[in-house]
Amino acid sequence: MITTIKDFKIMNENNQCTKFRIFTGDEFYQYILHNGPNDTFDPRYLLKNDGGNKVFKYYQYSDFQQEPKNVFFFGLEYDNKLISLAHIRKNPRIENTYWLTYLCVDQIYEGKGYASILAEHIFKWYKQNNLQFESSSYTEQGYIKLKPLFNKLALKYDVKFIDKEKL
Repeated sequence: MITTIKDFKIMNENNQCTKFRIFTGDEFYQYILHNGPNDTFDPRYLLKNDGGNKVFKYYQYSDFQQEPKNVFFFGLEYDNKLISLAHIRKNPRIENTYWLTYLCVDQIYEGKGYASILAEHIFKWYKQNNLQFESSSYTEQGYIKLKPLFNKLALKYDVKFIDKEKL
């Protein structure tokens, strides 16, 4: 059985509190359904033409609907909103393997190390659950920033890493 750490607090260098969260597909849907203004759907997860203000570049509304038992969302929450988001899915062809389909940061918070913090917690989760980490194909920016980070974290946490190349 996969362990889910619901959330725990992380203090940054400025003594600001950030929460690490793990959601199943169903839990993530409930989170965005009630995390908007006045307990409504959070418009940060909708495209502009759907009345939203999508802040996570690679997030798709249907992500939580794909095999909800085999999908997890990881996020860093600051000031009661997610500022970075990752999506992983169970690989149906390789046992005990989940692949990271994306890891992104709200543009307002980019360049502050939140992707690295989130990646570190994701690798801890892989280690805790004795899982293999498989990356998806990288964008150019991901290839430069994330590929070296993932290799470093795989070594640090002794997690088997199945790496991909650029798109």
